[in-house]
Amino acid sequence: MRKGDLTAKLSWKCAFGHEFEASPTLVLLGGHWCPHCLPAPWNYDEEAKRNPFFAQVWYPLHEKNEANYYDESIFAGLEETFTTGR
Repeated sequence: MRKGDLTAKLSWKCAFGHEFEASPTLVLLGGHWCPHCLPAPWNYDEEAKRNPFFAQVWYPLHEKNEANYYDESIFAGLEETFTTGR
């Protein structure tokens, strides 16, 4: 990476040990992180326990003892809502 180049892909390793590539722009400005951890289902409480960067935005709005887990069922009926408006 050249100094000041925020678009070149870098190698990253998340708190769960997954390795992936992403540019600093994608991570810092786009809010994207590990593609193995953040697709549905979402387990943000566990992510916050291991990732201090994520924890700083999660814990002001959530208790540390919460156990929120969001699986694919949260999308049930969503497509119909968007197409019909109901």
